[in-house]
Order: sequence, then structure tokens, then C-alpha cells
Amino acid sequence: MSEDSKAKPNSGLAPSPAIPLMFDTEPDGVLNQRAYHLKTQNRSLLAFSLLDLCYVTWLVPSSGRSLLRTAVLREQSEYHYAQGLDLSSAANVAAFLSRYVSARKKENVSAIKPKQCTFCCYDIFSGKDLRVEFAFPGSITTYLLDGFGQRQEIQDIMWRRVRVSSAVRSLACLQTDLDKPEASFRGASVASPLMDCNSAAMIIKDFTELVFKCGPVRYRQHMLWPTSPGLRNSVFQLLYQGLIQHQLTTEAEALCRVLATKLPAAEALAVTAALAQDCAPGRETATARRESAIRRLAQASVATELKDSAVLYHQSRALLHHASKPEAALAVAQASVGVGDDHPWLWFNVASVHASMGNIESALAALNTVTPAQLLAHTVPDTSAVDRSVLIDTFRSVTARLRSQDAAKGNLAKIPFHDDRVLAKLAAAQLPEVLNPAYQVLIELYRSLGWPALQQHRKQLFTAASAPQDDAAKSEPAAAEPSNEERLESGETPRSRQRPLQLWLDNLFHMLLDDIVMLGKLTAALQEPSARTKMDWYRFGLLTSRLHRYEDAHKCFHHCLTECQSRSSLRLKTLVHLLSINTQRSDVDDFVIACDELDGMVAEVPADWRGSVSRHQAVIQALALAAKIGPQRLINAFKSASRSDHGEASIRDAVMSALLRKIVPLT
Repeated sequence: MSEDSKAKPNSGLAPSPAIPLMFDTEPDGVLNQRAYHLKTQNRSLLAFSLLDLCYVTWLVPSSGRSLLRTAVLREQSEYHYAQGLDLSSAANVAAFLSRYVSARKKENVSAIKPKQCTFCCYDIFSGKDLRVEFAFPGSITTYLLDGFGQRQEIQDIMWRRVRVSSAVRSLACLQTDLDKPEASFRGASVASPLMDCNSAAMIIKDFTELVFKCGPVRYRQHMLWPTSPGLRNSVFQLLYQGLIQHQLTTEAEALCRVLATKLPAAEALAVTAALAQDCAPGRETATARRESAIRRLAQASVATELKDSAVLYHQSRALLHHASKPEAALAVAQASVGVGDDHPWLWFNVASVHASMGNIESALAALNTVTPAQLLAHTVPDTSAVDRSVLIDTFRSVTARLRSQDAAKGNLAKIPFHDDRVLAKLAAAQLPEVLNPAYQVLIELYRSLGWPALQQHRKQLFTAASAPQDDAAKSEPAAAEPSNEERLESGETPRSRQRPLQLWLDNLFHMLLDDIVMLGKLTAALQEPSARTKMDWYRFGLLTSRLHRYEDAHKCFHHCLTECQSRSSLRLKTLVHLLSINTQRSDVDDFVIACDELDGMVAEVPADWRGSVSRHQAVIQALALAAKIGPQRLINAFKSASRSDHGEASIRDAVMSALLRKIVPLT
């Protein structure tokens, strides 16, 4: 399939204004390519990248005539990726295909006729493609296609797998970063499967049945990225995080309570869901509920004999953020790192608790305890060796990007400020996910101490990173570093001796200093806004929001908006960031204005894939803002603001529906 087939349609089929259609130049070319991927690609890589496909073959009138003076029909094929549909049965798929064909016939002036529709959904549990073929006038065929091209019969449980697979793929698409979009997500029409409570309940039910009834399914990781302790399965991770983002905390808690019978760490996640912010009336003042949840975490720790690091990790965070007991949180956090799990976030949690208590050197020492081997083990998924080597090289290039010749002497190199190209090189914006908590600890220390004091603590605690050694030192065998368990048993304090600074942590100091240097240029830029480009202001906004300076970020993004064209992609990304900034600032009026501007942009190009992501982000941020100020106040702000007609699937309607869902059941 050529690139031209994606850019423009073949003659005879009109493009759709609401669907991101693409056109196939070869008969069943995309379907054959999909079957080839099933045979050659790694299953864990296909899990979320092989999107649900709707492929339609049409009979289009040709310009020529037959001997009988009748119109000659030729075949033309179009396709698009549709995520978030109800795939509970073949009848639902056939109903979607019938509606789609009717809509496309109205959009085309010529008398086109459908020949066959094929809908494909990849089952991440079996590694096979479920296909529904709808041959007109009404024949339906369903089957499973494996990697060898063999067709298999579909059983009832497979529809549950397909529904869960499609739902988590939709959630993965909606969490796409607009600054770093996945190539496979472009050109997809995505709807959130969790906007409707009934749909969310059915997905949860199917997932729990898969875990308990399908045997080996619960042992398969299907990992694409590892995250915090307790979220080791990517399917469960996306489903759990999606429920929390949509503030379906009761459903998330119920899911984890059911899974807790098989996995003790799920009880900790159930309590975390109970403690999550929710804009439902009464949740923010339920002190008794929080105390009960923390007691449940303590009971889970005792039930696991203090040997489950995930339970201890979540118990520590709950004691710190919800009970305001830093001493108890520190004791539990230290216990979590000595039970066999080497996840870096366990030590980062210890550092975070120390930082909140003002133990600066203890926090830095806890960060420095993590080795590069631990970071790589929890950054790279368990895929093929080739994929692992590629990701390792990427990780090393990101963390070592700011190294310079002066770094060997223990000095921190400063990058001069020239223009927006230098702003684009700030490596802190491209950190791997596993390092984000560590960088947040450094930011918190910088905000409380300032850079000179933080640098002084660093020099007192650590020797220079990458310090040159003479020949005699190189020939001597290096003393073995004590393990984490030995450090805890011996009672060694972080300040007992000076130690070398880990290279990855030294790189984080470089990144933080570069952010601070660029931040120092912001004051002069604000005094003369016209001297900066729109990309300058956009990257300044990303920088200030990363350093938790939300008022400055608000100013920078508004300066960027004034320079952007009305339909530019940069304007759309800026508005999405403004929603998040206004949520942090609790600015209701500016949130409504940004939401309406974003709604207008998305309505002009409904077929653009970024519209789905923008709509999802608006709903998530609206729910987060409602949790801080109350849903009724935000609803009143939307009602009082002037409204423009942006169609049926507008962002405002999606936000209002999500907010009303939180208050209507209680009225």
C-alpha cells in the first residue's frame, strides 16, 4: 500500500468528514498485511498497536460502459480504525457495519454498492485475530485467524476476551501524549469505553471472569511497560488507571477486592482506589472512610506477614499523603525495600518521605541506592532480545544526553540560551517513566532549598561522578557494595560515609540545572513577549509546569495562544495543556473558556484523531477540577457561559455528561 493511498481517495469514493478514512490500492491488501503481522510480530508488541479495523469493499460505477450499455462496476476498498465499540457479540458488530454503510452511501453522490465488510479485533490473550465478515445482502461469518492463516471456530468466552482487549486498546489510545504520539494511533476514531457506567461494569465483569476461569491467562504478563509495584499486568494497569481517571473509584475498588483473593497486592490497590479523589458529594469530607481504608492497608500488611512490597509501598504513601504520619510512612517505606522486590520506585518512595521530613541527605542517599541494572530491569519489557537492546540504547542515550567534558571533573555544565532550539533539547521532558518519581524528588528539594543549598548537600554526600582513576586504583579490585538488606540490618545511615554518585542520578542533576537555567531566562522573556516565538512560549510553558510553577505556565501558554493560528496543531496542544494548568490553579472561568475554544477546533475537523484524545483529556481534567471545587459549581460555570453549536459529539456535552453522572445518582 502506497503513501498516496493514505493521503487521497481513489476516484469514485468520497472522503468522509467525520471518519479518518484511508483507501487501499490492492484488493484485501491491508487485511493481508494484518495477517502477516500476526505471523511475524511479537505478541506483546501487537497487544496495543494492532487496532480494531473496519474494512469495506465497494462496487463503484466506472466511467466505461458494457456492450449492453450498462454501467461497469469496479471494486474499491476503504478502511479506518474504530476503537471503543461494543464487541460483546457478532450482532453488535453487524449493526455497527450496517450503520456505517448507510452513512457512507449518503455521503457519496454516485450509486455505490457495498460488497463486503470485514471487522477485525486482535485478542491479546490468545494472540489471534477475531474477524466478522458481513457479505451483502446479509450473510455473516465469524472466525478466529491465527498466525498461520488458519481459521478457528469462535467460542462464547472469546467475545469476553475481545471486549476487554478492545477496551484497553481504546484506553491506551486515549492516553497518547500529543507531543509524542504513537504512529499506530494516528488515523484512529476512538471512543472511551468507560464513559458509560454500564459498559464499564460489563468490562470489569469480563476481566474478572477471564482471570478466574481461563487458567493460564492470569499468569501472562502481556507487558509493554512496567510501572509502580502491584501494577505488573498491562491490561489490568490500563483498566485500573482508566477507572481512577474517570473517577469510577467504587468500580475500581470492587475490581481489586475481587482480585485480592488471588493476588494480595490487589487489596492495596483497592484501598488506593478508595482514597482516590472523587467529585461525588461527600467523598472529600469522609474522614471516617479514609481512616477505615488506612486500617485495611495495615491489615493487608499483617496478612502478608510484611513480605509484600506492593502492599507496604501503598501503605506508606497512604500514611504520608492521607494520614499525615511521616514517621510511620518512613518505617513502612523502609520495610518495603527489604522484602526481595528491587523495584526502583520503592527506594524513590523512601526518598520522597525523607524529603517531606526535611532529611535532605537521607533523601539523596536513598535515590543513589538504585543501580542502573534496577532501572533497566524495570524500564525494558520482557520482549525479544532485539527489542530489549534497542530500548536499552534509547534509555542510555536519554539519561546521558547532557554529559559533557566538564562532567568528568564533577562540575555541572550549563547550556547557553540561544533560541527555541535550545529549549527543545531539555532532556527532562523526555525522561523514561521509571525516572519520573526520582526527578520529582529533586524538584521538591530544589523548591524547598534552592539550587546552591542542594548542590552543597550533593558535594558533602557524594564524590564526583565519573572521576578519573589512576592506573594503581584501576588495578585494585573494587570492594563489594553491601546489599539493600545488609544496609537495613546493619543500621547504616546514609551519612555514615561518602560514596560515589550514580551516573543516572548525576544526569538528573544536569537536567534539573538546565531547567533552572532556562527558567532564569523567563523573567526577561515576560517583559518583552514579542521577542519570543510561539515555540519559545510553548516550551517555556512545559518547563514551568514541570517545575510546578503553574502561574508562570499559565502566562506562557496564553502568550503561545496569541501567536498561534486558529487551526494549528500547536494551538490544540496548548489548549489541552491549559486545561491541566487551570485544574491545578482551580481557575473555573479560564477552564471553561479553554474548553470551549478546544471544542470549536475539534468540531471543525471531526475526523482528526487528535479530537478523541482532546475530548478525553477535557473530561478527565473536568472531573479532577470538580473534585477540588465541587461538580455543581463547574456545571453552573458551563451553563452560564455562552455556547456555540459544535455538533452532537461536542466536548462540552461529554464534560457535562461526566459531571452529571457524579451527582444525579445522589439526588
